[in-house]
Amino acid sequence: MTMKLNLTVMQPTLLFQQDTGCIVKLENVGSAPLEVDLPPFDPTLPIVHVVSIQTGAEDEYRRRESPQAIRVGPTSMVAGASEDIEFGLLEVVRQLAPGYYDIRVAWEYNGGAQRAVSQFVRVKVLPTTPKSLELVEAVGGRGGYKFGAWVNLSGNPNEPSRIVRSSFALMAGGGIKDVLTITECSLSSRPVLSAPASGTALRNHWIAWIDGRRLNYTHVDEQLGVLRCQHMKLPENGVEIVAPLYSDMVLDTTVRPEGSALLYQSAPDGSHFRLQTLQLTSKKAAPRGEATFAGLKPLWIISHVRSAEQRLVTYLQAEGTQLALHLAPWPGIRSNLVRPTRLADWTGSFVAAGATLGEDNSIRGGVLMWKMFEDAPRRLVLISWRVSGENVVDRQEEQTIDWHPNDPVREARIGVSDSGTTTALIADAEGKWQVFDGQGNLQPVPPEFEKSKQPMELAFMGGVGEPILICGTIRNGFKIIQLDGSLIPSRMTI
Repeated sequence: MTMKLNLTVMQPTLLFQQDTGCIVKLENVGSAPLEVDLPPFDPTLPIVHVVSIQTGAEDEYRRRESPQAIRVGPTSMVAGASEDIEFGLLEVVRQLAPGYYDIRVAWEYNGGAQRAVSQFVRVKVLPTTPKSLELVEAVGGRGGYKFGAWVNLSGNPNEPSRIVRSSFALMAGGGIKDVLTITECSLSSRPVLSAPASGTALRNHWIAWIDGRRLNYTHVDEQLGVLRCQHMKLPENGVEIVAPLYSDMVLDTTVRPEGSALLYQSAPDGSHFRLQTLQLTSKKAAPRGEATFAGLKPLWIISHVRSAEQRLVTYLQAEGTQLALHLAPWPGIRSNLVRPTRLADWTGSFVAAGATLGEDNSIRGGVLMWKMFEDAPRRLVLISWRVSGENVVDRQEEQTIDWHPNDPVREARIGVSDSGTTTALIADAEGKWQVFDGQGNLQPVPPEFEKSKQPMELAFMGGVGEPILICGTIRNGFKIIQLDGSLIPSRMTI
């Protein structure tokens, strides 16, 4: 043998759907030069062999070469020379099910006439069962690529649950990527991520969650890693986090940006609720502003960051038989909105709501509610609304959903596309899920997830296309599926 290979797997213990970097060292140990093809000039290399310890089955993987690729000739590797080649394991190997595997790399050289093989490296893939998924966009106003924070259940009473962050590429050739364990947490934790301002990108995130009377938070950065978990004692129970969090833009990659969290809490007598802004740094959380608002605790509340870094919050309150939609600034944060503004009113009973921020600084949302009538049965309706960048409601549309008036809704979630299409994911009294696609059609979710109790969220292909589902599974992470049950396409079609 005149070529020697050595394989290093950077992270040999992985979560399901987590990638790891690999380094293969090519070394000419002979006395004559070798003709060696190297990526990216030959994208089909390396060749990866995977042996399942459970079954003994061995599979060989190598990337396909695009028909449009221009192949460049091999490199001459003189005697004694070496080359380190880095690649992501999942760039070559398809997703590995939970279990143990022995992995080695092969390399063809001298025009394919000879092949060298590395030693085996043992890799362990752990199962993941997600809970409490919270999504944010990677680019403000574009829903085709999202990040999510969720709790991974260990399935073992002696092991803690852990917060995980991953990304979701909602397009052909996409899928679940960037899986990263953050820290241990309690089973009831609901982690919240920071979101980018409209038109800006964010890959590094503040993450916060509440455990009892303690606010926990950390920051994850591609270069700086995960910040040691920080804590702040809360004055009393009943405090909640308004999603998403806020993060400053990254101006210096050697320093973590500051972040902010918005907390809310209702008065014991229900006469008012309070919003409080906290400034987050790598060392502490400090109060930034506080405001009291009249009325009951919001039925639904969400935060938005506009491109001018205005931080606003929209919320729905019940006032008798009325639902009132409000817009308010974050306390202590400069904004073009001076005081809370009442945007719209609807008569009915609240079921669910959702909203997203558009690239044009508009806020687009939907409210699912029961509409009542004196002389007719109630109707389940989905009301779409849009608030302009000037804080004016400039669109309201109502769609009736074909739902029996005597059939209660156990649970529902709202999805809003980049173009304002509003959809609903609805579970009936028996927990059977159905999707209203925003075009008048109501259909059951695919049988695999018909009665799922795992996380399930609505999204859209590329942010603007057909509705799709992000579905949690038991032991096998997430699946991104189309409404007919098929996976999203593995590659673009012409």
